[in-house]
Amino acid sequence: MGCLIGEVSPVNAFALVSYIPGSLGRFLDGLRRELVVQCTAQSHLTVLPPRILEGRPDEGWSEIQEGLRNVGPVHVELRSIEIFPVSRAIYLSLGQGFSELERLHSKLNVGKLYFKEPFLYHPHITLAQDVPADRVDSIAELAASRWAEADVPRQFRMERLTFVQNGVGRASGCSEWIDLTTCDLGQPSEPWNWSDDGSLSRTSPIVPLSGAQASRRGDEAGSR
Repeated sequence: MGCLIGEVSPVNAFALVSYIPGSLGRFLDGLRRELVVQCTAQSHLTVLPPRILEGRPDEGWSEIQEGLRNVGPVHVELRSIEIFPVSRAIYLSLGQGFSELERLHSKLNVGKLYFKEPFLYHPHITLAQDVPADRVDSIAELAASRWAEADVPRQFRMERLTFVQNGVGRASGCSEWIDLTTCDLGQPSEPWNWSDDGSLSRTSPIVPLSGAQASRRGDEAGSR
């Protein structure tokens, strides 16, 4: 599932995320699709919400690599289904790992990566957003029921971060997310293969999002 980078017109909006691994990630992917049928987003934690870069993408990535020096994997514990009061986004809250992610966000939201976010950064896993106001409570109740019944781990190690860029599909006109490159926490990372203008010089997979999701500059929890 996804497109090639040549099928997408990139725009100046970048984020840093960690995709949820294993059976937990597969369950959350399916839950997102059950709660919002048209949702094709892969479940993830957002470390840096979508932002405009003042410099080139490779410069932003270099700052990320520098900021991640001596940063090891983060143990993340998942807790309960919650609703943000302003955006009405439905999300899975975090226990252990919450403060570590707050510190990591503060460490990376500097220099060319700095962005004045509209809401205070609040680490979480988004399950549904942009849903009609009269359906929020019922969708949250369904999410809570599925989460209570699920035979999946309630924790995972955040070991890999992915640098992503927003774009518009040339055929569909829909907003898409392009995976640019990754970094394994606690491991030395290799320089990425960028072209002379600072853009990607090879094809990459795309993680599609709905237009409403991808155009959001971070909801009140700093979500992508």
